[in-house]
Amino acid sequence: MNTRSLRLAMWSGPRNISTAMMRSWGNRADTFVSDEPLYAHYLAHTRKPHPGADEIIARYETDWRQVVAQLTGPIPGGKTIWFQKHMTHHLLPHLELDWIDRLTNCFLIRDPREISRRQTWRTPGCGSKSASSSGCEPPLEKRRRCWIRATCCATHAASCPNSAPRSAWS
Repeated sequence: MNTRSLRLAMWSGPRNISTAMMRSWGNRADTFVSDEPLYAHYLAHTRKPHPGADEIIARYETDWRQVVAQLTGPIPGGKTIWFQKHMTHHLLPHLELDWIDRLTNCFLIRDPREISRRQTWRTPGCGSKSASSSGCEPPLEKRRRCWIRATCCATHAASCPNSAPRSAWS
């Protein structure tokens, strides 16, 4: 038995290439794949209206501690690689994040200017209309700050800026 293993956590935001990455990894014989394992917990805790939310909550584990125990436990199916597709917004504030250090973490980060114009932005004066239909979009600095915070949340970095935006796109 091979004792070397890899738990690869791919952290993403909406409208990225995370699903394509997951499918690529899923084609490998040595890899087990998980698609948004914290999604059921996120839906159960936030009660946000998502398509199929009730079915997802009923089918998948909603206790984040149990999900974490699975993600950091033995790799299913005797595989040596576990590709985990995560969404940064599923890391709700009450979740402890020390388990993330046991994973190899990668981050899919897009230039906010390249995100689909259909992405919904909830900003004062915009309501819940999409940016493309309302002509209303948050300033670039606000979008940058949002993405930086999401990335910092995923890494739980002590140096995470919570007020002043810093960006690779400046």
